[in-house]
Amino acid sequence: MARALTPEERAAQAEALAAQESNQADRARQEEQDQRLLRLYRSPEEVIGRRDSTVEELDAQITALTGLLEGAERRVADMQSRVDVAGEQASDALLGQLEDASEERDRLDRKISHIQT
Repeated sequence: MARALTPEERAAQAEALAAQESNQADRARQEEQDQRLLRLYRSPEEVIGRRDSTVEELDAQITALTGLLEGAERRVADMQSRVDVAGEQASDALLGQLEDASEERDRLDRKISHIQT
């Protein structure tokens, strides 16, 4: 007659079973992803070509956005220097322009960060 398992042995068996089930689920997800790719593309080379094309497009977007960001940063610096010169005499319009330029700079920076992730 087999002896009863200790609580530690039962816990180890449960942990091993959970790991095995997790591995099976991971393999099933990978198989599903592989099948989806095989339906979309004719060959691995086509997948690689599409990936490379997408990377090139994203690099071009980042380059263009970086140029726009540099212009926005110059506008913020210009507006900030105007506000500094005007001091307390700075008009609401000038302060609004500074805020608009800052928001545009921040928007462009977020967009670049989003593309890079």
